[in-house]
Amino acid sequence: MESNTTAPQTTRVDAMQAMVTKHSSNFPRHHTILLRAAQPPIDVVLLVGSMRALGSQLLVRLAEHTRVRRVYALGAPSTDQTTVHERLTKVLEERGLDAGVLGTDKVVLVEGDPAQPSFGLSEDTYKEIHRRTTLIIHTAWAEDLTANLSSYESQVKGVRNLIDFALTSKYPTPPRVLFLSSQAVLQYAPPSAPCSESPVDPSWAAGTGSAEAKWVCEQILYAAGAAPEARTRLNPLVVRVGTLCGTPNGAWAPPDSDSDADAWFPSLVQSAAALGCFPDDSKAVNWLPLDRAADAIIDFRKASPATHTVHLAHPRPVSWHVLAAAAADALAVPLVPYHVWVEKLEAAATDCQLRVPVLRQLLQIGGGCEGGRMAFGFADMATALATEASPTLADPDLRQLNGEDVGHWVAYWRKVGLC
Repeated sequence: MESNTTAPQTTRVDAMQAMVTKHSSNFPRHHTILLRAAQPPIDVVLLVGSMRALGSQLLVRLAEHTRVRRVYALGAPSTDQTTVHERLTKVLEERGLDAGVLGTDKVVLVEGDPAQPSFGLSEDTYKEIHRRTTLIIHTAWAEDLTANLSSYESQVKGVRNLIDFALTSKYPTPPRVLFLSSQAVLQYAPPSAPCSESPVDPSWAAGTGSAEAKWVCEQILYAAGAAPEARTRLNPLVVRVGTLCGTPNGAWAPPDSDSDADAWFPSLVQSAAALGCFPDDSKAVNWLPLDRAADAIIDFRKASPATHTVHLAHPRPVSWHVLAAAAADALAVPLVPYHVWVEKLEAAATDCQLRVPVLRQLLQIGGGCEGGRMAFGFADMATALATEASPTLADPDLRQLNGEDVGHWVAYWRKVGLC
C-alpha cells in the first residue's frame, strides 16, 4: 500500500468508499413490535472515550447533569499497572475538573474496546450496559498524523459495533449515536462558501488517514440511519468538531501529551522561542472553549431527528490578529507576517531546532494557510443547525475569545513547563 503522504487522491477515495461498503451492510433489525420496555425519561449514557480533553469534560458535565441517570465510561485497557480510576483521577485533576464524580454511583468506569465483540467486556457487564443505555457518545479517537486509512480500520469497526449495539436495544427508540467527527473532513473543501452541515464529498477529506477514516465513519452512520432493514431507524448525529481551546482556568493539553488534535496551537506557542516570532493572519478563528463544547454536545442529544450533522464551532468568530497579538506580547516575540513565519519554520525543520512532535503539528498547519476561508487554512464551518440544536451555542451571551483568554493559556503552559 502506498504511504499516507504519496497515494494519489483517486486511490484514496476508492479506498475510503470501499471501507464504507465493507462496514455498511447487514445492519441488525430493531424489533420494536415485540418489545414492551418503556423509554426512560432520563438518559443513561455510554461515553466512549473519557481520558482526553473533550471526553473528560463530557464525563464531568454528564455526571452533574440532572437529566442523566448514569454514565458508563468505556475506556481503553491500561498498558501499565494503574487502574482506570487512577488514570482518570489524574486526568481530571490536571485539568482542574472535579474528580469527585468518580466516587459517585452515577459514574461507572469500564475498560474495554468497542472494536471487540461485546466491547471486550464480561457477558454480565455488557448485558447490563446494553439493557440500560439510551444515548451513546463516541469521542475516542487515537490520532496518528503518519498513519494511513487502513491503520484506522479497527476504530471504524468500533463505530460499526456501536451502531449494532444501538439497533439491538430493547427500547422502542434505539439509543441515539453521537459521533464526534472533525473539521479535518473539510480540509480540502472549496473555499468559496462556508461548509454546510451535511454529508460531504470524499475528496474533501482525502489527504490524511485520520480524516479519511472519520469521513468513512460518518458515511456508515448515515447509511445506518437510512437502512430499510433496521425497521426502526437509527437516529445518528455526526458532530464535526472544530478547534477547541482551553477552559477558563487556562488548561489546554500540551503538544507532547499525545492526546488531542488541537495541540497544534500549543505547538505554535512552544515554537515561538526557537523561531523568535509568532505568525499573524488577517483571517478569523471560530474556536470554542472545551467546557462550552461539552455543554453543546449534551444539548445535541435533543437535536431534531431530521438533523444528522452539526458543526461544533463558535458561531461568532474573532480575528486571529487579536489572539496572536496577545500571544506575541506574552511570549515577548515579534508578530510577523505568515509567510515570514513559514520560512523560519522550514529553516528550523532543516536544522532540527524543534522537537519532532512539534514539527509534525506545525508543518501540517503551515502547509495549508492559503486555501481556507479561516485563519491557517481551516474551513469555514456553517453553524445554523448546531445553533438551532444547542441553547449553549445560541446564547447571545456566549463569550467571544479575547487577549485575556490567551493570557490564561500561556500562564497554564508556563505552569506545566511548555514555554
